[in-house]
Formats: sequence, structure tokens, C-alpha cells
Amino acid sequence: MKRYLNKFVLILFFTISIKAYAHKDIVIKKRIGKVEFVFKTFDYYEEINKCLIISKYVNKLIVKKGYKGKVILFFSHIYIDTVHIKEKYEWNINNDGLTFLLKDEKYDITNTLMFIENVINKAQNKNDSKSIVGQILKEKIYRPKILKEFDYSNKYSYYVQNGNICVYKLKKNTEVVFDEVKNIFQFKPLKNCLIYFTSKNIFKLTCKDEIYVYNLSQIDDILSVFKIKFISPEIIFLRNKTDDIEINYFLNIKTNKLYHLDKCTNFVMPNEVKSIKK
Repeated sequence: MKRYLNKFVLILFFTISIKAYAHKDIVIKKRIGKVEFVFKTFDYYEEINKCLIISKYVNKLIVKKGYKGKVILFFSHIYIDTVHIKEKYEWNINNDGLTFLLKDEKYDITNTLMFIENVINKAQNKNDSKSIVGQILKEKIYRPKILKEFDYSNKYSYYVQNGNICVYKLKKNTEVVFDEVKNIFQFKPLKNCLIYFTSKNIFKLTCKDEIYVYNLSQIDDILSVFKIKFISPEIIFLRNKTDDIEINYFLNIKTNKLYHLDKCTNFVMPNEVKSIKK
């Protein structure tokens, strides 16, 4: 059952949350057309860009619906797996417009848009209105290049279409999609390679015409994103460090072996290899 959220409670929640986690959390505010976007989280996860894309779709939605009020989207990112919430999505309506409080770990693009569309229909007294979410999701929206904290590449990127994230490589100015996923935890384009995490402990590597999948099953409590860089033409260094934990790896892109820094005799082989030749 969807619950109305008092605006004062909503503002109070965010004020307390931001103060309580001031030493950890980051808050991002942007204007996306007619939508006011606010995102609160621990680190610069790729989920931020997904929610910027969701906000772009919401802007298209309210324009097509002819909604005249303000729309504020508060994304309160749940980055700790053990946190359980009773009501993920809440909303409030007043004379100015609609305010949404959206709490989740991995936001589903289609379901989020469906929820927002239903609320807009209620606000317009059009509860029997036919959904246009499927129509809107046919449009491509590319990975935003808004925040300087993320890395961008002219060779590797992704776009969203039909609720899926389509990862592509540019070959002779043609987009060659080689993977479709629902979530990306971290997206790191390098000079001639791409590393992207589809969860906190699974990442994929592509440098030429194959994609290698690595499962770091021994890692359960990652909070921050990995710092990733080349330290030689063949070696990529991955580091994940928070106050309580530090994890370091060497990834040899020639042998496709992933070594623990402190236990170099141990390595993880990719559990899946796919060709992306087209």
C-alpha cells in the first residue's frame, strides 16, 4: 500500500540523514528539465548516473502527461545490504507539486517510472489512464556526462533503452553493443580497456574482442568503489579502501589472472568468457 508522506517529515528525514552521515555521505543536486534531482549516498556509485537517467525519463513523462506542478525526486540510496526498509517508495502532494522519497539499493528503471506515473495519474485524477512508460522507454538515453567525479571515454559507454543498460564499444563510429545488464555498480573506462562492476563483487573486463567475468565471492562488505588504474602496459591495479577494510588486486590483462596483492600465489580465473566480435 502506497503511503502519503508529509512534506515536513520528508524534509526532516533528509536533514537528519545528512547531518548524521556528514562524515560519510555525499548529496548531489541537479535540475533535469522540470525535475529536481537529489541523490544521497556513500560514494560515487554508477547508480547515481542510472538515477539521473531515470530523472530524464521522468521529465519526458511529465511533459507527455501535461503535468504542470513541480516534481522533486529524492533518491536515498541504500548502500548497506543489511538495511531493511518497510516502505521503499513514498510520495507527497501539495499546492506546488509532487515530492518523491525513493529508497533502494538497485533502482529498477521500469518499476520506478511506473510508480511515478501512477502517482501523476492520481494527481491529475486520471487513474484509468493508459500507461505510456513503455513508449517512453523506447527512447535511448546515454550515460550522462554531468559529474566530474566519473570517468568518461569516447570508446566505451552505455545507454538505456527498454529498461536495459546497453554497454557498447565504438567501432568506426558505430555503436557495437556487447552486453545488456540491469545494474552497474561501477563503470571504469581505461585507455584501451573497460572494467565495469555489475554488483559489488562481480566485474567484467574487455580490452579487445572478448569479455571476461570475475567473481570476487570472498568480498561481502564493500562500501566504496574501487580505485582502478594501469601501473604498466599489462597490469591493472584495483584498490578498495574504507576506514575498516582495504582490498588490493593486480589484474594481468595478458593472462587474464587476478592476483591478491598480499597473496600473489593465489588468483581468480574468470568464470565466464564471451566473444564480442561483430
